[in-house]
This record gives sequence, C-alpha cells and structure tokens, in this order.
Amino acid sequence: MIGFFESAYRQLTPVERAFVDAYVASVEEMAVRNHKSIRETLQDAPLPPDAKSQEILSSALVKAAIVDRVRELSESAELNVYRTLKELRNIAYSTVASIIRVREDGLFDFDLAKCTPEELSTIKSLSIKNGPHGPEIKITQHDKIAALDRVMKYQGLLESEHQHWKIVSASEETKTLTLESVDDAANAYAQMLDD
Repeated sequence: MIGFFESAYRQLTPVERAFVDAYVASVEEMAVRNHKSIRETLQDAPLPPDAKSQEILSSALVKAAIVDRVRELSESAELNVYRTLKELRNIAYSTVASIIRVREDGLFDFDLAKCTPEELSTIKSLSIKNGPHGPEIKITQHDKIAALDRVMKYQGLLESEHQHWKIVSASEETKTLTLESVDDAANAYAQMLDD
C-alpha cells in the first residue's frame, strides 16, 4: 500500500521552515535585483555566513524544500503569460464535440469523465434538469469569438502590417501567374516574401 506523502517543506521543523522561508526570500530578492530568474539565482546563491545556517542548509530535506519552493515561485511567475495564452487557446479552438459525442444512431452522449481538463475549462456553465423524456442538459461554452480575437491581437494578426497579411496580399496579386513547375512556384513564393 502506498502511504500518504508529504512535501519536504511540511516535514521540516519550525526552525527549518523559518530558515527555508528566509533563504528563499533572499534568493528571490537577489533575482529581482539582478534581473534573473529565481532558478538561475538559486544556482549562484552564496552560502549563509553563519555556521548554524550552513548546518541547516546541509540537510537534504531542507535542500529539497528550498528547491520545491523555488520551483513553485518560478512556476507562478512564468505561468502568468503561458497559462493565460493556454486558457485562451483552449477556448478559441474548442468545439462542442469534445463535450458531447454523437452516436451512430444520431443521439448524443454526454460524458464529462472523458473530457480533458483543457476541454472542461471551456465550459462557462452547465445545468442538468430532469425533463419529461430524461435529463435536459444545457451547456454554455465561453465566448469563442472573443477568445479568438484576443489570440489574434496577441499574434498581431489584426495589424494591417503583419507579415501574414503581406503574404496574403502578395498571393492575391500572383494568382494570375502560370506556374509550370515546383521550382516556378518556389521562386514565385520567394519573390513574394522579398517584396
């Protein structure tokens, strides 16, 4: 039987916990001051000046707790942009087919247990009522168009000077070209990019 595992930090004594908190706070301060990530700064962090702190730092459990805390802090710092874009992507590219599946007989199956966390995050609201012919399910997903709009703004696709629009405009102009080989097509495309 697998027992209950606690994080390294939770296994520390109160003194060790206070040390880890203070040590990680000082590493975080150095990272901000030097414009580096907290992980990079941890690699170069100097040893504490006093013998007692050095003794505490020599404990494998304390080191593990420090690494865990630094990972948590760096993930929360790095996650902001990544997580926001991931959430927007989930909504922008979601389909109801990930939530409701059409059976061969044309009826629908509704099974959230088979959905990924990303698919579940696209649901804005869900209500299930008992109707005269069985459960009545109402699903509302987050606004897909609004999410697509935000993703396109992030990608710069809504700016008229974006490279994508230059390529589209150039390809519209070259539609009348007669291309007799793959080389002709490659050369035309290269020319389009140079313009």
